[in-house]
Amino acid sequence: MVAGMDCLGLVKVSVVWASQTGCAESIAASIGDDLKSVPGLHVEVLSMLRYVRQKRELNLEKYIVFVVSSTGEGDAPDNGDRFMRLLNRKKSPEDWLSNLQYVVLGLGDSNYTQYQGCPRRLEKLLNRVGATALLPRGEADDATGLEDVVEPFRKDLKELFVSVVAKRMSGKDEANEGGKAEAVIGVEG
Repeated sequence: MVAGMDCLGLVKVSVVWASQTGCAESIAASIGDDLKSVPGLHVEVLSMLRYVRQKRELNLEKYIVFVVSSTGEGDAPDNGDRFMRLLNRKKSPEDWLSNLQYVVLGLGDSNYTQYQGCPRRLEKLLNRVGATALLPRGEADDATGLEDVVEPFRKDLKELFVSVVAKRMSGKDEANEGGKAEAVIGVEG
């Protein structure tokens, strides 16, 4: 089986979430519904904790969309802590996740000092082990209205995966031929 495809030849995308209050879970479910409407995609939505408990091999994944909030002072939600510890292992080689292309949508509240702490740390850890961002990290702020970032992000994400499927069908396998995404969506400067 080709990496990133299921047994039916569909492009496989996991939407993985971590949430303390349920907001990230709800947004991840909506993103999953958006992506399930794209012909040629096989989409699964699951929590970071379920991902770890299923003993899935992260290094065999091709596409993951992360929807992650922070709790307390920038900590991972309870259902994301084990996943973050898995990524934070010092012994992981720099190319461990070189096959993985990901997107991070962070949820937070800028009234807290460690705003977007967990999503930012997640992206840093993914990059450290060779994963590649497909889109700039989205940073949705509950203080100003999550939907201001979430809705355009969902649209961009769907367009991205329409393009991924089209490239896969045409024989081109790289969704991000230009390299890693550098910017952050939703941060005012």
